[in-house]
Amino acid sequence: MGVVLALLLLIASASRSPVREMAFDKSNNVYVEADRHPDAEITPGIVVVAIHGPLFFADADNFRASVMSLVEADQPYAVVIDLGAVMMMDMDGDKILAKLSGELHKKNIQLLLVRIGRDKLELIRKTGTLEKIGSQNIFETTRLAVSTAQSRTRAVEGAAESGSSQAVQDKKG
Repeated sequence: MGVVLALLLLIASASRSPVREMAFDKSNNVYVEADRHPDAEITPGIVVVAIHGPLFFADADNFRASVMSLVEADQPYAVVIDLGAVMMMDMDGDKILAKLSGELHKKNIQLLLVRIGRDKLELIRKTGTLEKIGSQNIFETTRLAVSTAQSRTRAVEGAAESGSSQAVQDKKG
């Protein structure tokens, strides 16, 4: 009975892995937890989060709900998720990343993963989740992921402006 109770308590405590919004600390040139560093800057149009703990069956839905809550509040064009502090990810964690990818894609929001690690990368490759997310959306650093998201958005905006300028010229011609 004691072992079962200890396991239940372990699962309950692990099922609350914090998902923290990250902000850029210019003075140290790193991303830090936004709530602990009020001087750090939130990147406009990009939600940057880090999960600190396992991403597994007991926490997957909480993780997704936390990320989607930030998305609904900020209406970003990109979400960057730092998985560097995720010690363990199971099939449910993989499935929730695939589900989150699909939900964000429907909203035209890029999903970029950072510091995924070899084991987690192999898991999402084997299950097909990597194909859904896209290997071009896996990064070593948060700064690189944010920079890439910004560049992609500028390129899309530039193409849209170029297309509308061409349409105006076509009407004039």
